[in-house]
Amino acid sequence: MITALAQYIAGCLLRNDIIDGEKLDIYIYGFEVMISSISGFAIALLLGLAFSQILECIVFLLIFVSMRSYCGGYHADTYLKCNSIFAATITAVMLLVKMVPQYPVYVHFLVGVFSMLTVILLAPVENKFKPLDDATKRKCRLISVLLALLFSVGAVLLHGVVYKLSIVVDAALLIVAVSMMIEM
Repeated sequence: MITALAQYIAGCLLRNDIIDGEKLDIYIYGFEVMISSISGFAIALLLGLAFSQILECIVFLLIFVSMRSYCGGYHADTYLKCNSIFAATITAVMLLVKMVPQYPVYVHFLVGVFSMLTVILLAPVENKFKPLDDATKRKCRLISVLLALLFSVGAVLLHGVVYKLSIVVDAALLIVAVSMMIEM
């Protein structure tokens, strides 16, 4: 469905001489990624609304997307599978936030250490369709480590103030770490 919609949009633009026919495949791919990303964010926000946890959902998205952008990780082989896994992940995080009571602060340290070690050892996990040069790998690793450190400290600081957001931060860090391990 996403591919068909992307092809339709690119076809309309081509027929109106807005895009170059020689680059049609590139435009189709770009529209596929854009539509899939918009779909994923819309699904996430709808789930956040459904669970009455829009703030928690937005915090999860910010952390998850920023970490995945630099760390890499698992990539599904279809847009449907990607969006389904993403929706299931968001649902699990929203349920976790609703059901898990406040846990001791040392749990944040354990999650932070696990995430930091995973990022230090594995980041960035390359996509086979998008190889990275050495300079980009170094930059992504540095940013990944800094983000993991920032978010880990953030989870500890949020613990006593808004513990549900600290759970969201921990969940995002763990999911990114596991995603990296799966793709290795």
